[in-house]
Amino acid sequence: MGNTTASGSNLSPSVAQFLSKQTRFCVKDVHKLHRCFRNVSRGKSKLKKECFLGLFQEKYPDANSVQFAEHAFRLYDKDNNGSVDFSEFVLLLNTHFRGEKVERLQLLFRLYDLEQNQQISLDEALRVIHDLHSLNAGLVPKEDVASADIIVNSVFNKFPGDIMETQQFYQFAVENNTMRRLLEGSHLALYKPLVPEEFEKLYASVRRRSLK
Repeated sequence: MGNTTASGSNLSPSVAQFLSKQTRFCVKDVHKLHRCFRNVSRGKSKLKKECFLGLFQEKYPDANSVQFAEHAFRLYDKDNNGSVDFSEFVLLLNTHFRGEKVERLQLLFRLYDLEQNQQISLDEALRVIHDLHSLNAGLVPKEDVASADIIVNSVFNKFPGDIMETQQFYQFAVENNTMRRLLEGSHLALYKPLVPEEFEKLYASVRRRSLK
């Protein structure tokens, strides 16, 4: 994504302006996010994968967080170079906090599309749901997790090869209440280890933004 910082820990005004124009964040918010990024990256210009995975372990110390963290890292590391730079960080959070419904659904589709082949298999869906549940973070009601396997199996069995295409996934996410809550829990899990509570509170309405 290119170099997004000036020397040291400062974010250049031109980069802040550029990222503001590329997102729905104002310049002030971009600077807040830069301070947040410098904190989670331990003052580095890039957030390395091992550090990223460690943040999930710190957030969920009593859980097996590695697998879900791996899924999340794949979304942040858009250029697949083994680290997350500030631009990648801001762009994903822009989708989460400020994205339209279709943009958030596209992000979630990428989360569940483990093979990155523009389709989601039954096995992929169940793997991500189980990895989300492994966080044990209360992001999804227990009754939804308990019924997820039955619901997901019943829906995927309607499609040839138990494969769901993009538009089918979008429809399922919107129409099925259990799956919608699971997806909204997935959304929260993607950013909570990386964003401090004081920033999250500025956008508390995200908790009330349904995919419906």
